[in-house]
Amino acid sequence: MKQTQTIALCALLASCITGPAQAQSRFDIQLSGDAYFEIGLVSQSNDRNLRSTEARNRFRLTVVPLAKADNGLEYGANLRLRSALGSRAADIDRSYLFSSGSFGTVRLGVTPGFDGEISHLANGTGRPIAYLPFGLYDHAAAWVGPAGGAQGTDPTTGRYTGGDFRGGVGGALQPPATLMWPWLNADAGATKILYASPRFAGLQVGGSYTPRNDSSNTDISRAKTGSTPAAQFTGNFQDIVEVGANYKATLGPVKATLSAAYMGGKAIGSGAAADSFKDLRGYIGGFRFEYAGFSLGGDYLNYGKSGQNARYAHMDDSWTWQIGAQYVTGPYVLGAAYIRTEDPGQVNRPGKRTADIYEVGAGYTVAPGLRVQLQYDYFDTRSDKAVTLASGSPDDRAHVLLARTMVAF
Repeated sequence: MKQTQTIALCALLASCITGPAQAQSRFDIQLSGDAYFEIGLVSQSNDRNLRSTEARNRFRLTVVPLAKADNGLEYGANLRLRSALGSRAADIDRSYLFSSGSFGTVRLGVTPGFDGEISHLANGTGRPIAYLPFGLYDHAAAWVGPAGGAQGTDPTTGRYTGGDFRGGVGGALQPPATLMWPWLNADAGATKILYASPRFAGLQVGGSYTPRNDSSNTDISRAKTGSTPAAQFTGNFQDIVEVGANYKATLGPVKATLSAAYMGGKAIGSGAAADSFKDLRGYIGGFRFEYAGFSLGGDYLNYGKSGQNARYAHMDDSWTWQIGAQYVTGPYVLGAAYIRTEDPGQVNRPGKRTADIYEVGAGYTVAPGLRVQLQYDYFDTRSDKAVTLASGSPDDRAHVLLARTMVAF
């Protein structure tokens, strides 16, 4: 995006926020949060020197100073703290100013984009996941690898461990998640400007601008390079522009939500003459229908060859399609989903990396804010990595059973 366009956009958004107010308002401090504890059991093909059980937990606290002016303008800030890292260090995944009024909603700071935060989370498009914890679409994926990450190798034997699912091209395009995640997430929730319009006749439009997806909070990164020389792919992009829309309608007893979005940006180069990383180009379409406690929804997401290095001969598209259904009655919820993902795997080798995931889950609300859940996922992952006598096959089949307790306040 040219400098003049960026400055003009900032000025327009500032004018929306700074409409006349007749008196200073008092700020109310709103606190909310959630936490879960989970224990899992895994049985898989490539389980050399891997334990079958593990447990994990997470806590999040959201702080929102909120005020309302006498002209109807709502404004404030949002900070979400997380205790989620293995190092026990706290981090944040939301940190932004906001303003809402007749003009719509503006966010300035660290936040997901319009497609994820507005169309999927706020308006409920795509596959329904009330049987999963707090909007975590790919929650079971971390259990497929040896340590919550990509496929590894046993240091003693050289055998593959875990499934080839996390990491790679798909992981770089959907940080810190996987292609199971049905949002345009290549902006990585970095510092951005986000706008969402009011809803007119069921239609809401919006978009976002992210200067650089590896720069958040007070970080300033003005370099035009930064990707690793000779790397097969990069997940670093700049001047990311997103546009999207969602539509809600009621057809008798049926509620329908549709969404679509596009995201584009420039790949950050390495400085090496032989490298040519493909620019970011991604699009998504989603739907959900609800009737008498039943929900059916799905998404199709395609990044094309975004981020891949054209110096290698085996580029291919990265994409996912997924569909899910659930039924809610009283304190109970039952759900199921099918997810298919593909990416090129090793860009310097022929073939591609694929995964078929089958998921079922159930939940029960014990008391207000207290829930228990049970989830089962079957991962059939296939890889284009080399097969040798020492390494064995990288292909894997994994059964993941998870039980969790959750609190939300």
